[in-house]
Parts: sequence; C-alpha cells; structure tokens
Amino acid sequence: MHIRIKLFALLDKYLPAGGHKNEADMDVAADANVGAVLKQLKLPPEVCHLVLVNGVFVHPGERDNHALADGDHLAVWPPVAGGASKPVVIKKEMALTHGDFFRVLPSALGGKAFKKTGANVTYKSGPKRLEISLGPERTRQIAKLSIPVTDVTLKFTGYARAERETALKLFDRMFQKGGG
Repeated sequence: MHIRIKLFALLDKYLPAGGHKNEADMDVAADANVGAVLKQLKLPPEVCHLVLVNGVFVHPGERDNHALADGDHLAVWPPVAGGASKPVVIKKEMALTHGDFFRVLPSALGGKAFKKTGANVTYKSGPKRLEISLGPERTRQIAKLSIPVTDVTLKFTGYARAERETALKLFDRMFQKGGG
C-alpha cells in the first residue's frame, strides 16, 4: 500500500529516504495503522503532538487502531508550546567541584547516555538536546569555611515546557546535599 508522509518543523529528519523537504511517499503493509507507521519512521511518541490522516485529527489513544488506506496522507507536527524549538538557557551556581558534578550526573540525567567533552556535556534524544557547560572551579570563603563553587549552564533545545521542568526537577533533586 502506498501513502504520503508529511513531517513538519524539526521532524523532517525522520523522513524515509527519497523524501523532499518535509514529505515523502512510503510503501507500508496492507494492514498498516498510524501507530505502526510512526514506529516504522522511528518517531518518538513525545514528538508526535498533532497527527492528521487526510486532514482529520487522530487522537493519541486511537493511533494504533486507526487503519490506513492506499493513497492516505499522514501529517505529523511536534509540540510547539513552551519554546520547544527555541533554546532555553538556565544558569546555576552550584556548591560542588567538577569531580562531584560528573560523579552525580548519570543519576541526574536518569541514567541516559550522554557525551562528555572536557567540561561540557551533551545529551540528545530525538529532537531534544541538552547541553551542559561547567565554568571554572572556584572557592567561596565564609569565615573559616571553604565551599567549592562551579557555575553550571544548562541549554535545553527541543524540550516542551513540561519536559524541561521534569528534567530540571530530577537534576536538582540528584544534586541536593544533606537531604535538601
């Protein structure tokens, strides 16, 4: 069976080979449904915000049951609210050394794989990208108490507001000292 796929905004990178700009023709199984095609395209569910078949909205709960027919047009848009395509930069002053930071970081990212280059970290998942940069280590002196201090910059790209807030809550919770 033959269908036409249209992927908008940041999703065009998921187009099958032979696609042009944001659309492509695609051969799928005769019994294909919307959910199966989205999986075949390797589109993460969280980026499939608005899905239309021939201009008609397909609710997320109905995608695995919505059968496709020969000649159908399947269109997908990512979430656009919350600055999903515009980077959001958050700066923090944290009481830790670089060694402390990198020891805790795997837990703070929920065990997800990341790339470390010097004092910089990059985590990517589909259209989402988190870049973390560490400033130089320094010491804050409070009377006779010396506290390590590092400026940490987090740059979120492609995250919806709720996704960014969830990631930041985990990040902050993992770096709490003394039980928060």
